[in-house]
Amino acid sequence: MKKNRNSICGYLVCISAIIVMLITALDIVCFHSGFYEREYENSDRAEALGVSDEDLMASTDALLDYLRGEREDIVVDIILRGNEREAFNNKEKMHMEDVKKLYDHVMLARTGCLLVLIGCFIYLAVKLKQNVLEFVAKRFLKTAVCFVTAVVFLGFYALVDFTGFWTGFHRLFFHNELWLLDPATDFMINMFPEQLFFHLIIWITVFFLIPFALSGALCYTYLKNERLGNMPADEEVKEL
Repeated sequence: MKKNRNSICGYLVCISAIIVMLITALDIVCFHSGFYEREYENSDRAEALGVSDEDLMASTDALLDYLRGEREDIVVDIILRGNEREAFNNKEKMHMEDVKKLYDHVMLARTGCLLVLIGCFIYLAVKLKQNVLEFVAKRFLKTAVCFVTAVVFLGFYALVDFTGFWTGFHRLFFHNELWLLDPATDFMINMFPEQLFFHLIIWITVFFLIPFALSGALCYTYLKNERLGNMPADEEVKEL
C-alpha cells in the first residue's frame, strides 16, 4: 500500500509538471501581442477588414487585457470601412465572458497542479530521501511517452482536419453556441481567422516542447549516470 502511494505521488508530480509547462506555454504565446502583429502584417488583415493597423491592435489588446483581468469590458471604438462603431457586438461580448471564465479556470488549474507538484515532491523527499530524484525521473519518462503519444495523435488530427479539431475543442469547453460567430456580422471572427489559430497552436507546441524535451533529457541523463555510477567495475568496463 505504501509503495502504491509513493508511485501515485510520483506520477502526480510528473503529470502536474507537464500540465504546468503546457499551460505556461499557452499563457506566454496567447498573450504575446507581437504574435498578433506579425500575423496581421503577414496576412494584410487590417486592409482586408477595412480598419487601420492601430484600431486592429487596439481591439486585440482590449480582448487580451480583458481576459487577464486588466480591464472590465471589451468596449472599444474603431473606424470600420469609414464608419465609426464599436468593435464588438453583444454576442461577441457574451462569448468573451465564457472565454474569460475558461481562462480563469485554466489558470486555477495551473496553480492547483503546481501545489500538487510541490506537495507530492515534498512527501516523496521525506519518504524516499536521496532516492527521490531517481524515483521521479523514471516516472517522468514513462509519463512523457504516454503524453507524446496523445500529442502526436491530436497533432495528426489537427493537421488533417483543423476545422474539425477546432470545432471539437469549442464543443468540449463551451456549453452554448455563442462561439459560432458570423463573418458577415461579427468583427471578432474576421480578426482571428482559422489560420491564425493554427499558427497559435504551433507556437504553443514549440514553447511547450522546449522545457518538456529538456526535462526528459535531464531525466534520461540522470538515470543513465546513476546506472553507470552503481555498476560494478567489471560491468562498467564492458558498458564502455
